[in-house]
Amino acid sequence: MRLAGGTAHAIALEVDNLSSPYASYPETDLGQSSAEIDRILNQLQVRSESLDRKETELVQRQEALEDLKAQADQRLQELKNARAALEDMVSVARTAAEKDVSQLVSVYESMKPKEAARVFQQMPPEFAAGFLSRMQPEAAASIVANLEPTTAYSISVVLAGRNVDAAPN
Repeated sequence: MRLAGGTAHAIALEVDNLSSPYASYPETDLGQSSAEIDRILNQLQVRSESLDRKETELVQRQEALEDLKAQADQRLQELKNARAALEDMVSVARTAAEKDVSQLVSVYESMKPKEAARVFQQMPPEFAAGFLSRMQPEAAASIVANLEPTTAYSISVVLAGRNVDAAPN
C-alpha cells in the first residue's frame, strides 16, 4: 500500500513522536514540562528507596523482636523448671523436717515424764508447745505435770493462743 508523499511523512512523524513522548512535546496535557516530570519521578524514586530502607529496618526489628521473644520464652521455661526443682527440694526438706520432728515427739513420749520435763523446762515455750501439741494427750499431760508452774503456764498460753486467729468471727 502506498500513501501520498505528504501524508506518509506526517504519519511517520506521528509514529516517531509516539516512541518518545517527551521529545517533541515541550508541555504535557497536565501543563508540566518534561523536566518537572523528571523531577517528580526522581522524588518518587528517592521516596521509594527510603520506604524500601524503612521496610528493611522494620523487618530487621521484627526479626530482633522475635529473637528476644524466643529468648524470653526460653528463660521463662528455665525459670519454671528451676521453680519446679526448688519446690521439689522444699518438699523433700519439709518431709525430712517433719520426719525429724515426729521422731523427736516419739522420743519425748517414750521418756520418763520427769526426765522429759527437765528437757522441756529448758526449751522456749513456743518450741515446747510445738512438741507437746503433737504428743498423745496422756504423755503430754504427764510431762506438763512435772514442769515448774510458770513454765507450764507459759506453754499453755502458747498452746491456747495458736488457733485464735483461725476461729470464725
